[in-house]
Amino acid sequence: MSESAKITAEVQKLEQDARIELFVLDLTALGGGVERFHNQRVTGSGVITFDGNDYDALPMEAEGFAYNGTDQQPAPTVKLSNIGSFMTALAAQYGGLVGGKVTRIRTYRKHLADGSDPDGTAKFAEDVFFVNRKANENKIWFEIELGSSLDVDGVELPFRKMLPRCQWTFKDGVGCPYVGSDTDCLKTVAACEAKFGAGEVLPFGGYPAVERARLTF
Repeated sequence: MSESAKITAEVQKLEQDARIELFVLDLTALGGGVERFHNQRVTGSGVITFDGNDYDALPMEAEGFAYNGTDQQPAPTVKLSNIGSFMTALAAQYGGLVGGKVTRIRTYRKHLADGSDPDGTAKFAEDVFFVNRKANENKIWFEIELGSSLDVDGVELPFRKMLPRCQWTFKDGVGCPYVGSDTDCLKTVAACEAKFGAGEVLPFGGYPAVERARLTF
């Protein structure tokens, strides 16, 4: 995801609005839910709303997201408050959180729901990583080490076979969001365009270039 024009314009200013950092822990691939949190200083309930989603206040530390100009991928670490053993319980239920997706979202204060220019599309390019392992745990902190999807221990590739036909389950509401009256799909790009419109961004779950690549060998 590229950065929005508003973000680009704000970055070029000498005096910028306050930056806001939000985090999403997505455990749906492990059978869990989605946790959203932040570590910003806010008044009231502590909840921050951005792009229609609420983020709860949670003491945390996050570092290591920056790229250093080498071929080595960042390996961020995130320390989350474990007061009440919430993170311990969550990890026990969902395989130590390994394979869970962590997304870091950065925007400016004015683009939050209660800001002067609320806009859920105004954000920096999102940082998406996966939980590689639990690095440390005690009664105060629960620390996880992140990596790319290729770094997660125990993950076997490919996640999906590289086939030219769409691999989503038709009308499942996850991979395929189609809600029309059709009851089947040919699982081709043409069929997807017929349902969602030619020239539109398609939720096509296949690799149509595979067939063309085979012809070049």
